[in-house]
Amino acid sequence: MNIRVCCILALSLTSISAIAADCREILSKLPSHNSDTSEFAMQVKNFTEGCKSRPNAEDPQVLNECVTVGMRSLAVAGNYIAAEKMAIMECKAGNEEISRNWIGMIINNRNAPQAEKDIAAQAIANQ
Repeated sequence: MNIRVCCILALSLTSISAIAADCREILSKLPSHNSDTSEFAMQVKNFTEGCKSRPNAEDPQVLNECVTVGMRSLAVAGNYIAAEKMAIMECKAGNEEISRNWIGMIINNRNAPQAEKDIAAQAIANQ
């Protein structure tokens, strides 16, 4: 590997981790949601609890896959809290473009509070 390729690779990896750190920092400003007062939070909680009671749920990968599929479904159906969870999960995984899609769903969701839409817009602006 020549020095140019090595430097480009190092810069790419540095920028990916910086992007992930930025979106994590911004998305961490999203509030927690109380399932006692929010229908959307209750849907997220119920689905997550359902995943925990399924066979093989003690396997972290099986549990994560179940939760991920559920959050995707809820988010696509209009649950902005599930979209927030998906944006955070994809951001933590370093999947910037996928995270942006979920963030866009938050911004365009008529049920999401304006403060949360503003945080999501800030995350998009910084990516």
